[in-house]
Amino acid sequence: MTLAVSPGGYVTGESQAADGTRRAFLWDGRSMRDLGSLGGEYAQGQAVNDKGVVAGLSEQVPATTRSTPFSGTARHAGPGHPPRAALDVGNRRERSGMIVGNVYNKPDYNGDHYDTFAYVFRDGRMWNLNELIPPSTFALLISLGINDAGQILCTDGQVGQQRAHGYLLTPR
Repeated sequence: MTLAVSPGGYVTGESQAADGTRRAFLWDGRSMRDLGSLGGEYAQGQAVNDKGVVAGLSEQVPATTRSTPFSGTARHAGPGHPPRAALDVGNRRERSGMIVGNVYNKPDYNGDHYDTFAYVFRDGRMWNLNELIPPSTFALLISLGINDAGQILCTDGQVGQQRAHGYLLTPR
């Protein structure tokens, strides 16, 4: 299943291996490369830039629901828990490898309700975007994308909520 394509034509997503595991991949226009996993049986590429850097998520231990973002060839992007999603990766040289997404705040909760917070991963560290903006009456729950200028698109809504607002964060 293809999930993302870069402006230059790199493609990523997930494919099923002969043993039934689902693995993240990178297609460079000539060949498909298996990116592996972080130890589990499931990995998915969710974003790719023009340098072939893939951001996605991977199960860490087989048969768990916990996943963690990765970049490159199934390399950790942040601590292992709680579960997170990596939704976009920067493309421009100074933004290359910056990953945005969301972190679930209740890793052991199996119900239908959960909360998230928006993050950016850069310089080897995961940053909660709510801690990087001025105090506000809303919480940034999901980072949806990052552009070449470093602007991050976020929302304060989650699935099932009646209203959500979009926010564009511009770095200084």
